[in-house]
Amino acid sequence: MNRSSRRTASAAIVMLLCGVAGFADAAEVRLLSAGAMKAFVTDLAEGFTRETGHTVTIATGTAGEIRGKVAAGEPADVAIATDVVVEQLEGQGHVAPGSRADIARTGIGVCVLDGAPRPDISTPEAFKQAMLAAKSIVYVDPARGATSGIHLAGVLQRLGIADAVKGKTVLVPGGYAADVVAKGQAEICVHQISEILPVKGVTLVGPLPKELQKVTTYSAGVVATAREPAAAKALVAYLARPAFKVKLAAMGLDYRDGASGTDGAEANKKLVVEFYRMVFVDKKVREGFEQYVVEGYIQHNPMVPTGREAAVKLLSERIRPESIADVKRVIAEGDLVVLHVHSRSNAQDRGRAIVDIFRVKDGKIVEHWDVIQPVPEQAANDNTMF
Repeated sequence: MNRSSRRTASAAIVMLLCGVAGFADAAEVRLLSAGAMKAFVTDLAEGFTRETGHTVTIATGTAGEIRGKVAAGEPADVAIATDVVVEQLEGQGHVAPGSRADIARTGIGVCVLDGAPRPDISTPEAFKQAMLAAKSIVYVDPARGATSGIHLAGVLQRLGIADAVKGKTVLVPGGYAADVVAKGQAEICVHQISEILPVKGVTLVGPLPKELQKVTTYSAGVVATAREPAAAKALVAYLARPAFKVKLAAMGLDYRDGASGTDGAEANKKLVVEFYRMVFVDKKVREGFEQYVVEGYIQHNPMVPTGREAAVKLLSERIRPESIADVKRVIAEGDLVVLHVHSRSNAQDRGRAIVDIFRVKDGKIVEHWDVIQPVPEQAANDNTMF
């Protein structure tokens, strides 16, 4: 072996040893999380492990169940629940003082089976009539301490229809109530938006009217009796990073007041993100276009004919099971929504940087522009295109 080869081998060994040493104190972080945050924390756990070496085990329940488990001393390092619950636990000495961080905000929404007529829920009266007209309704049992279930029970009382809908109501103990709709066992689900979006086979109709809405903030805190307090603190900081705002929005966890109408920029943002997820992540091209795009779709890409069917035909041919579309940024202003996307044919592909611009009108995508730039093998700077 020549001197150059020996230096290269020695450097590789040092790097390997440093990598091993860097993860020598890797820990298992036990996370108790409210169900509304399940999809988010599950998605981010892998990245946290790659970055720190710490693994994350996740158990979920309603906010009330999380409060009970932490208060009872169930082994855990981090707890995620509503801000009210985490604040109470901190006051009782069950969560370490000063460790709390607000992570997300979600509202309560309504969903139906994919392809089913969407009821009008734009006003309190419209929502009331939709509940009365539904053949069956599913939500999480308030007795289990579910945030959305407790709130909806109060709304039904306030609207004077609690007794009228009682006989056709299905109560679930927890988890994704929308699964019941997906299985055809209920017509309408009312649940937190972040627990509707992960369920395949259902369509989010929209959030509750502003007058009936409950926006819940979810916070994370280090459990006072944590076995791995340093790793727990690192996980809380990781989940609270501003860089994950786009992901939070895509998962229904960045709810903003005033987004209850279909005219609002935030509602338009949610609609476009849901459309993109269905078409490019779930690979349901035709279903996504028929659900979210008008037939007379105006296309500005010079390589694609105008009209919805032309876009469906092209994307059905190009999108493969191994295709990857990673939304990096979402910007909404007025009736326009802009997505900054890293699109790849497969995991080995450098891919393309895409800026998609959509115009939304009356709750449907009506127009599209895009700019596409290949990711080069070598760049003149280290800033990346994303």
